[in-house]
Amino acid sequence: MSKKILSFALVFVMVFVYAGCGKKEPISNTGQPSVSTSSVGEETKVENSSTILEQTSSATSVQTSQTSGTVNSTTQSHSPVQTTKVKVDKGTKGMEVGLNFGGKKFTMAIFATERYTSSAFTRVVKAFQTKFKCSISIEKISFEGYSKQIAAKKLSGKPFDITFMHGSFFPGNVIANLHEPLNGYITTADLFDPKNPAAGGIDYEKSSEFTWKGKIYGYTGYYGVNPYLMFYNKKMFRDAGITDPRTLYERGQWTWAKLKEIGKEVTDIEKNKFLGGYEFANKAFTFGNSGNPVIMKSGVPKENLSDPKIFTALKFLQEIGSGANRILTDKSDMHKTTPFINGITYMFVEESDRYARFCREVAKSNAFAKTAKNLGIVPVPLGPDNKTKEYPAGWVEVTCAGKGTSDPRVAVAFAKFYSTFKDPVKDEFSFKPEDQKLIDDLLRNIVYPNWGYADSTNSITDLFWAISLKSVRGDDIAKMLGDNKQPMQNCIKAVLDQQK
Repeated sequence: MSKKILSFALVFVMVFVYAGCGKKEPISNTGQPSVSTSSVGEETKVENSSTILEQTSSATSVQTSQTSGTVNSTTQSHSPVQTTKVKVDKGTKGMEVGLNFGGKKFTMAIFATERYTSSAFTRVVKAFQTKFKCSISIEKISFEGYSKQIAAKKLSGKPFDITFMHGSFFPGNVIANLHEPLNGYITTADLFDPKNPAAGGIDYEKSSEFTWKGKIYGYTGYYGVNPYLMFYNKKMFRDAGITDPRTLYERGQWTWAKLKEIGKEVTDIEKNKFLGGYEFANKAFTFGNSGNPVIMKSGVPKENLSDPKIFTALKFLQEIGSGANRILTDKSDMHKTTPFINGITYMFVEESDRYARFCREVAKSNAFAKTAKNLGIVPVPLGPDNKTKEYPAGWVEVTCAGKGTSDPRVAVAFAKFYSTFKDPVKDEFSFKPEDQKLIDDLLRNIVYPNWGYADSTNSITDLFWAISLKSVRGDDIAKMLGDNKQPMQNCIKAVLDQQK
């Protein structure tokens, strides 16, 4: 089999990763394009950019010095498997200045998830078309089938111009040659200002995570990743006479031990009342204890299941999730939020982008007195082994250019525009200022997964989720970690072998 065929075969192998990445929105299987609006303007020539991004070092993390009046000036934002750092040349003019596509038609492939199918995202696309004088035809694709469709379009000779890459797709989709490298399109003038992240711009750290062999394949803004949060029912906590979790956090008393203590107070198995559900088994607690299943060693990704920090986190989850004294219910997980909405559980662990959806749901729930004002958020308590206080976040998503697009600039321009766009329509359920500040502060020192490795049988994402879930249920943690070391390493090898 030729290397080219192997490269495309990899895409279908990687579907295992996509299915197990933990996306929470219901996904439509439609592949039909949606109707787009267009704005055609006067054609203007735009000079080609020179290459300004290059591989400069190998490191397991990226660190920059940033200042703010309200947070620590040292900021880290990385995954455990980052291999390269890119250098951005100085500039004084943003890449979008003078950019005009002269009525050109482009295509965009979006995930069939709430974020991209929302009216808010549609407004972003329409505004982009107007500003840059182009039209964009959008095709909605199921998350599980996304990479297959991207590959199929490339093979047809009509590749998508604008695509997106979820962290669980990396580096598989890059090795499978599904995206154009985006070196040479931005300067420091395009980067976000850490003193004012809300103003938008390209996030240097997060985008660098999608660098492979000195080439960068995607861009995102500061908010291109969502921190994990613990959503909770304020009313239930008040009625139980228990201190509000956010108050405990602000007092510095929000710990694993306190969480367990509260869980014992509120859980009544006979009355079907629990602190939370099996969604606690997601990556939030292991990452929150600095336990990462994949790390870099000598510039090569390697499974890391022998790390005692992983065992410690899984043991904690097992203590609260199994046995007669459990405080978690198996009737709730990442895809089953009804127990939380209906008042069976007090808390739910999920990424911050679930907030608006939860608000709409709890506004109809008697358990919340039919008001979103009773929906609270609090950070996930960090584990005892987390010395750097890095906060757990979900997968990063970046904007990419489909391999073979006639103009990769449209993807780069969209990535920056998306990060800077100010929606004229205010969401009824947007974060309150104090909650947005909390999230902004958490994002200044985060760690997130970025390991899209799979073979024909397994994916690291699925393997680690299974380990975590079985740990909560009471299975032998040490045995599972030992049994899965080789399968995880096989997933890494299968992906890396494709580039040979």
